[in-house]
Amino acid sequence: MAIPTRVLVHRRVDGWLLGGVGIVAWLLLTPSIGGDHSAVLTGWVAGAFLVVTSTHFGSSYHLAYGNGWSDVRRHPVALGLVPALGVLVSVVVFATYLGGAQALAAQMVRNLLILVFTLTGWHYVKQAFGVGMLSARSYGMKPTGREIKLWRYGLYPIWIYDLLRVYGVDRGASYRQINIAVPLVPQGGESVLRWLAVACLIAVAASMIRVAHQARTLPPMGLWGAYLTGALWFLLPPAYLASAVVLPGIHAVQYLACVHRAEIDWAVERKEPQVRTLWLSLFGGAAAGGLLASTWLPSMIDGSFTTPALPGLFGSLLFVYLNLHHYAIDATIWRSSGEHVKRISKGPAVVDVPRPAATPVAQPALV
Repeated sequence: MAIPTRVLVHRRVDGWLLGGVGIVAWLLLTPSIGGDHSAVLTGWVAGAFLVVTSTHFGSSYHLAYGNGWSDVRRHPVALGLVPALGVLVSVVVFATYLGGAQALAAQMVRNLLILVFTLTGWHYVKQAFGVGMLSARSYGMKPTGREIKLWRYGLYPIWIYDLLRVYGVDRGASYRQINIAVPLVPQGGESVLRWLAVACLIAVAASMIRVAHQARTLPPMGLWGAYLTGALWFLLPPAYLASAVVLPGIHAVQYLACVHRAEIDWAVERKEPQVRTLWLSLFGGAAAGGLLASTWLPSMIDGSFTTPALPGLFGSLLFVYLNLHHYAIDATIWRSSGEHVKRISKGPAVVDVPRPAATPVAQPALV
């Protein structure tokens, strides 16, 4: 079996971080298989998932804006225009509410939340494809362009099935007491979409086995595990609480495994003297910043400025802003041609600066 040339954290744990943890969690939380252990998703366990999820939010900002304004100039839409539009839309909604048009403000917030939950599944399956490709290539697998398209778009039926949370009849989706259900797809469509997703995944699995055979290796867990995790959690979710708490955490674990390698390679590229200390500082800051922005700040604002006619207004707007901006950031910085993916795949681009030749020391004349 081929030995990976590049690892994210460690050769023996990468597969578990990218897929194995999600599979084990699904087995433990599915009542018909491992028994319903969702009761443990309270207290410190739920808090741990929250910390991991918040850290993945915070770390994305450092990867995106680590070079300051030069990053914004390089990606003006995702890093400049999108956050500016997010602030503008939030101000407009708030001004509409203060102006007395509370029903219109509520509809605007509802539409924004529908947009977020429409894109959530797309964001998840794009990451599954990305981490799967990194894992496959680290094991020497070389899929063709047609096979890469199959692996990418073969996950999209899972996203389409996930849309039933919002667009399915009798689903009753809501966020912070705001109804976001758009009942369009009849109940019979659920079974059709599920089987379509399964058929596409079977085709993807057959392609993975063929490419791995050509590379004289087995499909790594980081590849098939990422896909199987998505299939289990989207097509056969254990329960609403488990999906709401655990699935974002699994997604964050995959993300942070890639962030770990990208940050270390980036630090080596910049010739940072204390890489381990820098890594701990970055992840600590990402956790603190993510918790501040995604959890503490919305709760504090909603608690201090109550809006009886539209409860959760501020928290919902911040939730929308963070998620949509995060989706835009990831769609930009994690492209296959992006600098972070290149570092993960090939290592840091360290340029050795030649040292100047030593100046010969004049020898005293012999008398």
